[in-house]
Amino acid sequence: HRSRLVEFKTAINEVHALETVRHPFIVAFYHAWAEKDRYIHIAMEFCPGGDCEAFVTRAIAAQQKRFAARNSGDSRSPSPVGRSPSPFSGSDADVASHAAAHAVRGEVQPHLLNDGMVKRWAVQMLLALSCIHKLRIIHRDVKLQNMFLTDASGLTAKMGDFGLSKILSSQDDHATTQAGTPYYFSPEIASGVAHSRKTDVWSLGVALYYAMAGRYPFQGTSLIAVLSAIRDREPRHLSTFG
Repeated sequence: HRSRLVEFKTAINEVHALETVRHPFIVAFYHAWAEKDRYIHIAMEFCPGGDCEAFVTRAIAAQQKRFAARNSGDSRSPSPVGRSPSPFSGSDADVASHAAAHAVRGEVQPHLLNDGMVKRWAVQMLLALSCIHKLRIIHRDVKLQNMFLTDASGLTAKMGDFGLSKILSSQDDHATTQAGTPYYFSPEIASGVAHSRKTDVWSLGVALYYAMAGRYPFQGTSLIAVLSAIRDREPRHLSTFG
């Protein structure tokens, strides 16, 4: 009963947040309606490219496959050395080639996506955040899984899933409830103190870090360890990944 109430409140939050937003890099909201005062249906823009997390997961799998083929001396696997994929290319083949090129040179944990693609996502998501922050909305759950792609190329990402969003009463207001996904928590949320729009920018940084490195910047074997790492540690610099 309680979990159903939470789900209903989450859906209401999303409706209130989305009905005020119109932006090219935010998943479009079309219509919402309630059913028997228990369910809320939300009609939204369809993003056929899936989410960015799935895109990065495919890149990881492709990288591992290429690296294994190279190590086994499989002559059927084309050598990626010397190939320079377009910085704005989004195909799995180019992503894998770019990653494998680093692997062949003996570098550990190479960048998964080329810089150009990650920069595109960064610009698009920062513009989306700028839009909602001007409307006094904090997303509070920015992560790769909530960034959606308009097609398989991965060139255009849109922010979605505003279920945990918070609408502030004023420009200077802060949110206090802990919400979001632990790996993406900002230091303020990890410390259980009031947080502002800056928490969304931090979470976006974590998402982009994962897209480049294939790992979270702050890790641990338990939730407490992850929160401690977020508060107290410096992440490994991306330049060390090759």
